[in-house]
Amino acid sequence: MTEMYHSLAAVYDQVQAVDYASWAEYLCRLDKSFNRRVSKGDGQDGRPLLLDLGCGTGGICLEMAGRGYDPIGIDRSAAMLNQARDKAHNSDNPSSRSCLFLHQDIRRFELYGTVDLIVCLLDTVNHLTHQADVRRLFKLCS
Repeated sequence: MTEMYHSLAAVYDQVQAVDYASWAEYLCRLDKSFNRRVSKGDGQDGRPLLLDLGCGTGGICLEMAGRGYDPIGIDRSAAMLNQARDKAHNSDNPSSRSCLFLHQDIRRFELYGTVDLIVCLLDTVNHLTHQADVRRLFKLCS
């Protein structure tokens, strides 16, 4: 599966046509309504630490960085992560450079600490074709 994204990565954002800014605004509203943080976030300088599972080319991570979050993006495709890193590096927004992109499978991701918010958007979960994988993902998130 990841080999297929090698060719797709360079044009993914053009063919996917996602309004990342609108998604980010929606996520911020949800976080504001439902978060239970009693202090600052776990990210750098007290920013909320966001985990984006299946981050692809990093569009959500970059948008959320610009909204005061400290994003970590995880994806199984090295090519997609390379696009994400390039976008972060070339962004006009200095906060985008703080995004951390990790090459991991969301079914077995490992973090060395906690996060304040986990998102897994678009059709990412559809790539998990076995119930055990979906259960494992939700267990990791909890």
